[in-house]
Amino acid sequence: MVKNFSNRIKEYNNSGFGNKPDHQPERLINQDGSLNVKKTGLSFFDHFSIFHFLVSTNWFTFNLLVVATYALVNLLFGLLYWGIGVDKLGIQLYSPMEDLLESIYFSAQTFSTVGYGRANPSSHLTNFIALSEMLVGMMYLALAAGLLFARFSRPVAKIVFSNKALVSPYKDHKGLMFRLSNAKTNLLLDVEVKLLLVMNVIENGKEVRKFYDLDLEMSLINIFALTWTVVHPLVEESPLYNFDKEKLNKSKAEFMVLVKGYNNTLSQSVHSRTSYKYFDIEWDAKFSPIFEYKNGNTIVPVNKIGQFEKLSSIDSR
Repeated sequence: MVKNFSNRIKEYNNSGFGNKPDHQPERLINQDGSLNVKKTGLSFFDHFSIFHFLVSTNWFTFNLLVVATYALVNLLFGLLYWGIGVDKLGIQLYSPMEDLLESIYFSAQTFSTVGYGRANPSSHLTNFIALSEMLVGMMYLALAAGLLFARFSRPVAKIVFSNKALVSPYKDHKGLMFRLSNAKTNLLLDVEVKLLLVMNVIENGKEVRKFYDLDLEMSLINIFALTWTVVHPLVEESPLYNFDKEKLNKSKAEFMVLVKGYNNTLSQSVHSRTSYKYFDIEWDAKFSPIFEYKNGNTIVPVNKIGQFEKLSSIDSR
């Protein structure tokens, strides 16, 4: 554990996390950007939002839920028609299985308000069920279309980060650096990066968690077209000045990366985040060049953004 810094190193107090490491996870932000925070004490429906879940879940889960609920609703109404009797739909009686299938087919046609005219309800009860299913079907299709639009129109930044942050030679000293790129073809403008250092220090004999806003060589770029290697110079003004690997590990350091920019396609701001723990830091290494030039275009192989090379003891000086 390291001791607290002198007053010349200003703390950052707007992180939103507490300064007591007790009962808090070692990692505050996962590398995928999710937070290690779970809230309890309320009922399931008080904190769970169906809309937020359906808009933010992955496409496989969303499509599976849409298909499953569509099939389930049609099956339930099909069972109702089958229980009443397919003769009340103007269909000739066959075997029980064929009657069930005919009832489900009629349910699907009624649910989608298509109707082929071959079957139609002939009793008050079947008419009432058919009217109810039409209402449910119109509401379901409207909700599904609205959710689909919300998912497509939701601004999401697909920022790819290097899986390691490096301590590399930088000008006349060293720098902590990581690399990122925009994986989508849309244009991001006025992209800004904030790098926060979280570390445990000894203050008045107690272990406390401190936050520091690390100065960057460049914190904003106007057009995010290629890749961006974000650098924090390890100079005297840095909380990490004269740190080595052992000292960084003892502090249980975490580097929280917050990225925001303007999506030119959707005309909205987008956000992304990740973090690097002390064990995600590679010392005495540098990122490998990845740009390629072909047919007058600059090629950026985003899958190689995390590639780096270890430096010899001479090169790392």
